[in-house]
Amino acid sequence: MTDTLLKGKPGEWQALDTREGWRAMRLNAVIAAKPADYEVIRNVVVQDFTDATAAEQRSAAVRVLAKKYAISYETADHGDHL
Repeated sequence: MTDTLLKGKPGEWQALDTREGWRAMRLNAVIAAKPADYEVIRNVVVQDFTDATAAEQRSAAVRVLAKKYAISYETADHGDHL
C-alpha cells in the first residue's frame, strides 16, 4: 500500500484497498527520515511502551474473562399484536 501511495504525486487523491476495505488517501509530502536523539525522546518512548504494554494486558484479561461466559441471542417476536 505504501509503495502505491508513494507512486502518486503529492496532493493527488488515490483509492487504495486496505485490510479494512477501500480508502481514499492523499500523500501530502515525503520527508526523509532522520535519526532521533534517544535522550530527547526518552520520556515519549517510555510512555508509548507503557501504554502499549497496558493495552496488551487489558486485552489478554478481557479474553480470559470472555472464556468464562457464553453469550446467547434471542430473536424478538415480530408477530402482529393488534
